[in-house]
Amino acid sequence: MQRPTQDMINYDQLLEQCQKELCVVKIVKPYNLDKICCLTLLLAYYYKKIKDYDSSLKYYKQSIKLISLTTNDSNESASIHHTIGLIYYINKQQYNLAVKHFKKELDTYELNLNDNKRQLGNLYNLIGSCYLKQNKYTQALQYYEGCLCLYTQCSSSSS
Repeated sequence: MQRPTQDMINYDQLLEQCQKELCVVKIVKPYNLDKICCLTLLLAYYYKKIKDYDSSLKYYKQSIKLISLTTNDSNESASIHHTIGLIYYINKQQYNLAVKHFKKELDTYELNLNDNKRQLGNLYNLIGSCYLKQNKYTQALQYYEGCLCLYTQCSSSSS
């Protein structure tokens, strides 16, 4: 059997099914926040795939709230903040909002003592790029220098 390609996936149908299931779960099992969170994340992803970024952002933001009520998984929250930041940066060119979410991701990594220098360097680079797009050169330089420092530590530790 042939694996479905991106063009073969009917996101409209998936969205409809997912929305129906979310409605049912909210009525039948309103305290099953894990299931509600999972469905909310799926809706965010599906909306992103069909380029309905406003709806995608709405569901990603709901997911962050649900995660804080359920598992409080900071890595999952950080990942969602990263995705939201990318939507604001790439698709909506709202750089101030992108910075806000990238910094929330950065705060989470710093709280968890994430020592993945390459990942942190990429995040510093994104924040620097957002500031550059806003003509905030001092802040951009600060984050680019931080990025360079982290990348230098990566290359020296792998040698």
